[in-house]
Amino acid sequence: MTNLRTIRRYLDEKVKLMLIKQLIISKLDYCNTLYMNLTKTRKLKSALNTGVRFIYDITDMNVDLTPYYKKAHILPIEQRIFFKQQEFGPMRVQRGRKRQATATITPYQQQVLSAIAKEENEHERFLLSFAPTLARLEPRKQALLKCRMQSLFYDIEFGE
Repeated sequence: MTNLRTIRRYLDEKVKLMLIKQLIISKLDYCNTLYMNLTKTRKLKSALNTGVRFIYDITDMNVDLTPYYKKAHILPIEQRIFFKQQEFGPMRVQRGRKRQATATITPYQQQVLSAIAKEENEHERFLLSFAPTLARLEPRKQALLKCRMQSLFYDIEFGE
């Protein structure tokens, strides 16, 4: 990370994200089933936080990183562990019969799990590619763009 910090001003956000995914996240995900019963995740969380701060050039240590994790599509370490538990241990055997594991799922975890489980759709991916641009527009322009897109779809579908 020290070497990367020296060149970070020459790298754009996409390159930084790729580097962090290759250098940090790939190491965290290697054999991450071992994290299932781990209670002290401070160092793992610190490594991931450092990576997110590097991507978005965040120097203030008091900044909440949750929106940046979402923007980069990176699961925080606690959610990574939770996801592995759901992936490898969703069923438990009790008195000779299977029952679904009970766990409290936050809305963010539910959103991530449903996005992973959902069958990918080419049209949905195409439409989702507009989301970052739409988010950057001011509310008035967002509404105008949505109306124009709906009008265009209507005209093409019904030929009017």
